[in-house]
Amino acid sequence: MAGNITEQVKFLINSNPTIQDAIALGIVNYSSLAKVLLPEVEKQIGDKVSEQAVVMAARRHSTKIESAGEKKKGIGYEIMMTTGIFDVNMIRRNSFVSRLFELYEIVDLSKGEFLNITLGSHELSVLVSQKYRGKVLEIAKEEEIIRTWDDLVSISILFQGDFIDTPGLVYQATRCLYFDRINVIEVVSTYNVLTFVVTREESLKAYQVLESFMKSY
Repeated sequence: MAGNITEQVKFLINSNPTIQDAIALGIVNYSSLAKVLLPEVEKQIGDKVSEQAVVMAARRHSTKIESAGEKKKGIGYEIMMTTGIFDVNMIRRNSFVSRLFELYEIVDLSKGEFLNITLGSHELSVLVSQKYRGKVLEIAKEEEIIRTWDDLVSISILFQGDFIDTPGLVYQATRCLYFDRINVIEVVSTYNVLTFVVTREESLKAYQVLESFMKSY
């Protein structure tokens, strides 16, 4: 049964990022945590479990979380902000996808113009410099548009180090924005770039939050 308790406690902790964060920061009261986890542990095991057994299982698992939570130093980065972005989300149809080449032909990325297209299984989004708003809507005039946003700002972190193989970095950056109540409209990532798209009103605050996060990482 001890093994079952250990696995159940591990599963419950791993399913709750808030608990993981508290453990990584060293601010968890394990007796209080055990009281919270105990009913679900007993439910899954189908038998009575002592609170102390849950405490011990949580403490054992906490050492792995604390180790994983140690910050990796040395990731070089640069933060770049791009203003004036138009965003449109719509139902994915071949009629629109087949005309995407028209955007690639006119958007000049070498001059810093912005274009990102995300194709989902049922929906798609187009992020493009605001000057091309009319062209996008012209192409999409027969499409089922879900929502549009004007005058957005992208904040891109350009990594010079091991970004893609650093577990938790995307989560932690997103969490920092959440804690400051910044609404992220789009998230775009490539191998060395992580981009958050926000409203102009929240862009400066988002930039400051991400800059502070990366300096401490």
